Amino acid sequence: MRVVAGRLKGRRLKPVPGPRTRPTSDRVREALFQILGGKLEPTPTLDLFAGTGALGIEAWSRGAEPIWFVESDSRALRVLHENLRQVRIDPFCHVFELRAEAALPRLKARDLHFGLILADPPYAATRDFWQRSRDHWSALLSPSGVLVLEHGRGCHLPDPPGLRSLPTRVYGDSALSLWTRSEEAP
Repeated sequence: MRVVAGRLKGRRLKPVPGPRTRPTSDRVREALFQILGGKLEPTPTLDLFAGTGALGIEAWSRGAEPIWFVESDSRALRVLHENLRQVRIDPFCHVFELRAEAALPRLKARDLHFGLILADPPYAATRDFWQRSRDHWSALLSPSGVLVLEHGRGCHLPDPPGLRSLPTRVYGDSALSLWTRSEEAP
C-alpha cells in the first residue's frame, strides 16, 4: 500500500495484519481523489474507520489539513500511529480511539465542521452504520464540503437529511457514494 499522489507520493504505508481491516485499494483511492479534483484545499478532514490511515494520509498529501482520524481497533490504531510517524505528519493530525458512532456526536458537540468526511465502514456493517449516523452528517459537513462513503457494490443508501447525493461510482466490488450541501459537484 502506498500514497498515490501529492507531497507524500510513493511513500509506503504499513498494513494492519490479519483480515479484520480491509484497506481501500490504491485504485479506489486514486479514483476518489480524481473525483475530488486531485489537489485539495487546506480543509479539516475526518477519516472514520481509519484503519491504516491511508485515506486521511492521502488527503493530507494532496493538501487537506488538519486530519481527524477515528478508529476503535487497537491493532489498527498501533499501525495508524506508526504510519503517521513514518510519513511525519502526526503534528497535523488528531487521533481518536473511539467507535465511529460514538465519535460523531462528540465531534458535533465540539462544533467541528469538515470540508471532507471519509467513511469506510466494514461492508457488512454499512447499512447499520448509515442508519445510526445519518442525522449527524449535515451538522458536521462544512457548507461546501463533501461526504464520501465507501461500501460494497449494490448497497444503496438513502440521502442524509440536508444533503444531496452525487452519482455513485463502482470499482469492482467497491463503490463510492458522495453527498454535498453545496450546489457545486466536485
